[in-house]
Amino acid sequence: MSIELKYKEECVPKSLLCLCYKYIVHHLETICFKTPEGYTLHENLILPGQICDGLIENYQNNGFEFTNSFAHLFKDTTRTKLRSVHICDSKTVTVDGLEHLLRHELYEFKLTNCPSVKPYEYKIIFDRNKSITTNLRSLIIRSPTELADVYYTSLTQLCGNINNMNAPNLKHLVLHSIIGRNSEKAIINALFDKLLQLKILDLSYWYGEFNFLNKLTRLHTLILYNVLDLDEND
Repeated sequence: MSIELKYKEECVPKSLLCLCYKYIVHHLETICFKTPEGYTLHENLILPGQICDGLIENYQNNGFEFTNSFAHLFKDTTRTKLRSVHICDSKTVTVDGLEHLLRHELYEFKLTNCPSVKPYEYKIIFDRNKSITTNLRSLIIRSPTELADVYYTSLTQLCGNINNMNAPNLKHLVLHSIIGRNSEKAIINALFDKLLQLKILDLSYWYGEFNFLNKLTRLHTLILYNVLDLDEND
């Protein structure tokens, strides 16, 4: 007689590390305490990069929504280290929460389906200190589809002072809902002059011209989903 398993995932052996993460995210008081500003590490506790990256991943994988309060846990860069961060499906996280994460020297930053962060607020990433963005290898920001059709931002609004944009090692860039006006050609060229190492570029929902692509000689993957007036760029 065969036995049907209702939840197959329960039969998959979990590593001791995964079990530890699961316990911690369900009992955050083991590593931190709650303040009006958000979660704060216990005194004299230091978490290395491998632990912090995994903590964010497992917090979300265990069904918890990433919030500004949880992001506050990583505010102190002397006691926490982040390298690769993926925030997904958070309805409440805002640029205030992202500010804590962007204090770190990130190699990868991915923001997916977080409607409280509007496209015109992505500027916070591009305005970071040069020493922080220099290490960035992958920047992926995917807007919710319902926002992509409504909230467009110009490249000027996005980048602010183009001189602050410094990501010479960036190889993977995903940006949705950006307007590259003809009047902003100088800004567009200045931006991509700083991103010549790009190999993968996704400009879905882009509105504007594409002449700047000629200078991206290392590019091998280009994604242009639902791009407006694409025929005019032929």
